[in-house]
Amino acid sequence: MAIGGLFEWVDYGGLSVIQLGGLYVGSYPIKLDSGGTLTPYGRFNVRAEILDSDLFGSETNLEIGLNGGVYWAVNSSLGFFGEFQIDGNDGIFLGMDLSAL
Repeated sequence: MAIGGLFEWVDYGGLSVIQLGGLYVGSYPIKLDSGGTLTPYGRFNVRAEILDSDLFGSETNLEIGLNGGVYWAVNSSLGFFGEFQIDGNDGIFLGMDLSAL
């Protein structure tokens, strides 16, 4: 388990966005009979999102995000990720981790 902070700043000229918040991450590794490891994990974050626009003025919102996923370490050099995100940008993410021996 871990806690952390987050900060993001983006400026598009007439629009800027600042996000400031905190997050909580938890995971638990499970050893597989095949020798690999399956690690489910989750992340919860709460942040203030400040939008400042030349056209529409300034607005501050409280946003909440949730991510959940699993990492499957097949062996010491190959692993796969699968994750979903429920947030301002919802999605499903897949990935592969290749490591040199």
